[in-house]
Amino acid sequence: MRQMTQSRLTELFDKARNTNSGKEEFTEIYTELQLSGFQYAGWGLGVVTKETLTGVSAVNYMNSTSPTGEDFTYNQEVEVNRQMVLGYGFQPNKHNAQVYFA
Repeated sequence: MRQMTQSRLTELFDKARNTNSGKEEFTEIYTELQLSGFQYAGWGLGVVTKETLTGVSAVNYMNSTSPTGEDFTYNQEVEVNRQMVLGYGFQPNKHNAQVYFA
């Protein structure tokens, strides 16, 4: 497991807050979080890449329950990805990860 510093974690969350791109940046964020022990990040990565059963199922569920009855737009998907990262929060010990305060 990689070590994650509080400052790096803050950088990742800031990156998520400020990006308007989609798959590439969120893939990088989730991959780094997952490699640092944030297990939920693997599920988020699946939603971003749509390459896992869990991710595809989540995206299909979101689209099938959309208030408009239509699939999510690209911008809506970016916002879902952003909110998943930000909603994960700064609670590393709760999620089996270790953050090293440097």
